[in-house]
Amino acid sequence: MENMNIFSREEKYLKLIESRIGGSLLSSCSMMLKDIDSSKNINQYFYDPPSPLDAFNICRYNLLFTVKGIIICDYYWPKLEDDFIVKLPDVFLAHLNVYKKCYEAYKVNRTLIWNPNVGKVKMDIIINKKCLSITVSPIQATVLWHFQNQEEWTIDDLSTKMNVPSKKLIVFIGFWINKGLLKRQQYDTVILLKNLPGGTPDYVPDENDVRSPLNYVFDENVGITRRNDDDFIL
Repeated sequence: MENMNIFSREEKYLKLIESRIGGSLLSSCSMMLKDIDSSKNINQYFYDPPSPLDAFNICRYNLLFTVKGIIICDYYWPKLEDDFIVKLPDVFLAHLNVYKKCYEAYKVNRTLIWNPNVGKVKMDIIINKKCLSITVSPIQATVLWHFQNQEEWTIDDLSTKMNVPSKKLIVFIGFWINKGLLKRQQYDTVILLKNLPGGTPDYVPDENDVRSPLNYVFDENVGITRRNDDDFIL
């Protein structure tokens, strides 16, 4: 699960807008760009610290996958209008907590609040010795994750498991149905298919497939966090 340059497009647009309209009218835009640059530096410190003994060296934790965050001050960013917060798998949450712990060691007296509904997850899906590399949202990744140990779910049961409303969950399930990995067996039942579609190319979503705070269309950042300067952990 990796947050891979998730704001490269937004950064380009923000700089273009700022250059045309003027920084004095876009103080929020400037702060958003500052958040992006700061996040890049923090991620670099976590994975390539000056000393391997530093408390914020995330590599000390032997993570199963890379986690990178975009740390924003939500005062300056557009507000997401979700009416739910997805419940990520425990292994995802454990990795996010490690990142949070490193941040608290790096920025004393500050902590993070993760927004699990937005971002990108890079997955390698292996079925019957076939591999599909795909970049999806955290909610899409969570849907498929739950089919690892249980190959059949009712929509209501999976909705409860993920804390995602059934009507919205159907959209995320439909993504995997279109990819040929899930099948709607009955009106309210979904099953895992055990064969990858032949000749399926690596899939990279367009800007409407995986959203950021600047794109409300919907899909998801195991990766975007909100800096909370008022919550002191230490």
